[in-house]
Amino acid sequence: MIIKKCNGLRGFLVPAYVSVWASCVAGANAWQQEYIAIDTKK
Repeated sequence: MIIKKCNGLRGFLVPAYVSVWASCVAGANAWQQEYIAIDTKK
């Protein structure tokens, strides 16, 4: 019962954590590309 509850919680938290991490990585990549584009215009 307790193990099942932990697995259910983990099954919910892991996809949420992965999606947040993926959005952070995508945002960092977009910011880096934008920064490089601005830097080359100078």
